[in-house]
Amino acid sequence: MIEGIAFVAKGEGRARLDYSSNGIAVVKQWEAKGKRILETVFDENGAVLQQQLLDVEGSGLDAMIERELRNVPAKEVKSRPYEDVKLKKPCPDCGSNALERCDRSVSGDALPVVPMYLCKECGKTSYHLTTKYLEYLIGRNKNLFAQDELAKMDDNHDVFVNELEEYILRIFASKKVMRIK
Repeated sequence: MIEGIAFVAKGEGRARLDYSSNGIAVVKQWEAKGKRILETVFDENGAVLQQQLLDVEGSGLDAMIERELRNVPAKEVKSRPYEDVKLKKPCPDCGSNALERCDRSVSGDALPVVPMYLCKECGKTSYHLTTKYLEYLIGRNKNLFAQDELAKMDDNHDVFVNELEEYILRIFASKKVMRIK
């Protein structure tokens, strides 16, 4: 990523903004989902760092890009062809680099909370959950935890997060969905 230049890409029902801030690559993507927009922030390897479904009455993808550009430390904005964000990790089953994000969760619900991927080579579904994204989910959903769980998290945050990662691993393993490391 070139410091000082933001790259805007638009596709059908999707838009993407790539830029660098203090040497850190930022990739933000917006996808129209009915009357709402799914906003996802990725790291330089294509891993999900943040994700939220926005109610944007009257605002479209162009408005989302313009809003974001006001906060971006870029002196120049360039357009380029749209490409989906790719996770730069191999498939945990066949080892190929053919992973594509899934729009649906393992349960079939729209918009999976845990990022899901389908390997175009072997057809297997897998998931990739970074600790940073899990911590983001915890912070945004504290109301879902019991008081004793919140106290446990306050006592030792790292142990709490590791325990949640283990629970998630077991849940997906029971559904025969492999973790992308």
